Amino acid sequence: IDKDYQGKGYGKEALRQALEYIKTVPCGPAKLCWTSYEPENDTARHLYHSFGFRETGETDGEELIMALPLNKLV
Repeated sequence: IDKDYQGKGYGKEALRQALEYIKTVPCGPAKLCWTSYEPENDTARHLYHSFGFRETGETDGEELIMALPLNKLV
């Protein structure tokens, strides 16, 4: 989300809608949903944590990887 539009709930709503779509198993069953964020982006880290994502200890280049067990999606 562009800086000018942050803090207005757009990121939270976008992530909520993405996870709702993932619940429909559009690509077949999966155990995890993965995402990544830049280490200095505390806002993204907090947002992902609020949805249940947790760091895996892995990286993608400079970004930290997080995963959400899909069995936690209700």
